[in-house]
Amino acid sequence: MTPMKAYKIDANNNRISEVEIEDYKDIQKHGGFEIFTTGAWLDDGDTIYVDDEGALKGDTRGFYFDGQSMYGNGVVCGGDDNTGDSRAVRASIEDITKRVEFLPVGKVFRITF
Repeated sequence: MTPMKAYKIDANNNRISEVEIEDYKDIQKHGGFEIFTTGAWLDDGDTIYVDDEGALKGDTRGFYFDGQSMYGNGVVCGGDDNTGDSRAVRASIEDITKRVEFLPVGKVFRITF
């Protein structure tokens, strides 16, 4: 498979960077999670994947995307709505950056059970 452009939303270091993915294993690697889920769908067919167990891990770093809380890191990938195939992300890194708000340094989402 040909590498495709994606973005890593790094909640631990409060930065967004371009990465390459070929399959779901790269999403896991860049996100730092094993089980992932869709955090948000973007209008252009892009998807933000996040840790499916992020809220179960207790105190964790995270970010807000358009005001919605996301636990842990995120990976923004492209997708084809008709086939379900992956493709390069369409959104610009600047657009994603405008929509992400990181937690202040030293702050975490505090989850209690």
